[in-house]
Amino acid sequence: MVDRDIGCTSSGGFPERALNGIGQINLRNFTRSLTLTGKPIPEHLRLEYELWSDKLQLGRYVLDLEIHH
Repeated sequence: MVDRDIGCTSSGGFPERALNGIGQINLRNFTRSLTLTGKPIPEHLRLEYELWSDKLQLGRYVLDLEIHH
């Protein structure tokens, strides 16, 4: 699993009112699986990942992309 930190502040794209005075949200993106198929040009990409904030899992996501040339 690959861990990616995403730090967001009220000036980093979130409206001030959405933060309710918190000031900062720390998100972690854990890549569970990454598959790229097709040679020599990629034809399919599948990415499975989880999004976390501290110890709370915010969601589990799948990006399944078919690439047309």
